[in-house]
Amino acid sequence: MLELLRTSGAMTRGELADATGITRSTISEIVTDMLDRGAVVVAGTDRDRPGRGRRAEHILLDPSAGQYLGIDIRHDRADIVVTNASYSIIASDQCHYPTGTPWADRIEFITAAINYLAVTHHITIDVLQAVGVGIPGPFLASDPTQHEGIGPLVNETLSRQLHAPVVVENNVRLAALAEASWDRPSPVPSLMYVRFGAGVGGGIVIDGTVLNGFHGSGSEIGHINVGVPTLRCRCGDTGCLEMVAANPALLRTANEAGADVTTIADLAELADEEPVRSILERMCDAIAQVLTAAIRVIDPSDIVIAGEIFTRRPELIEAIEDRISASALTRRAGALTCQLARLGTDAGALGGICAVADLPHLPFSSRGTRAGAYLVTA
Repeated sequence: MLELLRTSGAMTRGELADATGITRSTISEIVTDMLDRGAVVVAGTDRDRPGRGRRAEHILLDPSAGQYLGIDIRHDRADIVVTNASYSIIASDQCHYPTGTPWADRIEFITAAINYLAVTHHITIDVLQAVGVGIPGPFLASDPTQHEGIGPLVNETLSRQLHAPVVVENNVRLAALAEASWDRPSPVPSLMYVRFGAGVGGGIVIDGTVLNGFHGSGSEIGHINVGVPTLRCRCGDTGCLEMVAANPALLRTANEAGADVTTIADLAELADEEPVRSILERMCDAIAQVLTAAIRVIDPSDIVIAGEIFTRRPELIEAIEDRISASALTRRAGALTCQLARLGTDAGALGGICAVADLPHLPFSSRGTRAGAYLVTA
C-alpha cells in the first residue's frame, strides 16, 4: 500500500481498498496503524464532493517522516542515510571521527549526528521502522560475540537510543547488496562486488541474498593469495591481494619506487608515468588473477568494482576485464563485463536500508530478518 501511495499520490481509504482488493475494514486498520507510526498523514478531505455524509479523508505519505535508517560505520567516519516510507532519501550526511576512536564513542558521535541531521533537515526520526548498520570485518549472527563484541554493542546501543529494530552486517557486503538492489526494479541475478580502499573487501549477492559463508568470512577477496611476496597482512598471512591493491599498499609501493605521492589523487595523476604505471599494471594483474578464479567458482552475471583509483582512472577496469577475458574458460562462459560501481561512498548505508526495508525482492524485512542477521528490537 505504501508503494501505491508513492506512485499514485493521495488516496481515500475507499480508493485504497478498490486498488488493492483489501476489504475496507482492513484498509482502515492499516491506515490507522500507519497514521500512528507517522508513515502517512491526512492531506484533506473530498469536501467538494456533492451530497451529504461524512467526507472521505485523503491519505498521503508523510515525506518528512524517517522510516528507515542506514549507517556504514568505517574506521574514520560513518555514512548516514534516512529514507521515508517510499524509500526516497530525505537526509544524508557523514560523521567524522579520528581513526582508532573507541566503538562506544563512535556510536555516541553517530547518534548525535543523526539527531542533528533530523533538526537541520526538518525531519522526524521518532517513528523509525528499522535500522541497518554496516561494520568492518567478518560478522555472523550465530556468533555475535565475535569481532571483539562490536556487533552486540552496536545493536544494543543503537536499538536503545533510536527505539527501533537494528540489523548489523559487514559493511562491504551491504554495499554489494545496494549495488544489486538499490533503485532497481529487480535485483541483479548474481553480482560479485569488490571495494578497494583502506583494505580490500568483497560481497557476493545471489538472487537478492548476501552470501556470508558459514563462519561469516565469505567474500573476503582481499585475503586471497596472489603469489607474490608482500609485507605481512593484518590477517596474519603474506601475499594477500590487499597488500598489493589496497590504497596504503599502492601509496607505499609508489613511494618506495621513487614517486612522491601522498594521496590516491596524486597516484592517479601519475598513472601514465613510471614507476606508477608499472605498479598499477601489477595491481591489475593481481586483481584479474583473483577475480578469474572467483568467476570459475561463482559464475556471476555482473562484476562491480569500487574504489577511488578506479573512479579517477576507469580505464583500469577495462585493463582488468581484458586480463579476465584472456582466460579460455572465461571466454567459453560468455560475455562478462566489469563495471565501475554506480553508487557513491554511501553505498554501505544504502545497503543497510536494503537490508531492513519492506521491499519484496530484498533478503531482509523489518517484519523478520533472514537467518544470519543479528537483530535486536527496541
